[in-house]
Amino acid sequence: FSSAPVFMAALWNAALRRRDDLLRSPPLAPEPLPPFRPGARLFDLYDMSTVAGRWRYNWALLSPLGLRWGLEEVAEANAVLDGYAAGGRLRSDRELWHATAVLATAAPGGELLPLPLRGCGWTACNIPIIAFMVVSALRHPTCIRRIVLGQWLNQTHLAGITWFNRGADGADGAPGRATVLASYVFALATAIPIAVG
Repeated sequence: FSSAPVFMAALWNAALRRRDDLLRSPPLAPEPLPPFRPGARLFDLYDMSTVAGRWRYNWALLSPLGLRWGLEEVAEANAVLDGYAAGGRLRSDRELWHATAVLATAAPGGELLPLPLRGCGWTACNIPIIAFMVVSALRHPTCIRRIVLGQWLNQTHLAGITWFNRGADGADGAPGRATVLASYVFALATAIPIAVG
């Protein structure tokens, strides 16, 4: 029985190391990781020719686990990838892919996005808005102000996500300011009358 505490401590330390390894890898990444190459994007890590590969890629971008990355992690990821691009191969493929995942999730343009406006923050931050709309519909079904406020909050949050995750200005397929604004106005103009009935 005297070896039980030592065994439990070793088991606990192994579990912590495994947890740290998992948190330092892109979500649902294939094992073994493919070699990292210059200019690689998170898209390149997953097999996009299969449904499972596309699902894993979308989970990596939209998982609420991406909300844990802040300024420090984004700065570290930028430093890791800048160091690699400058010719320093001092990092493992796992570290390079992790840095790519951090930037793709929390800072697609290189700068940290606000938590509610990241793709991975959509679910966690939109739940209170949806709850407000549902509770308002159940308790105050004829209150036009609550219906309009709920729809406005929802469409504004979605437009913010679209704007902050649109990609670089001038990039292929990236919507410009006029397109996002027109989409926002159209969404409000259709969502509110439909909700009011």
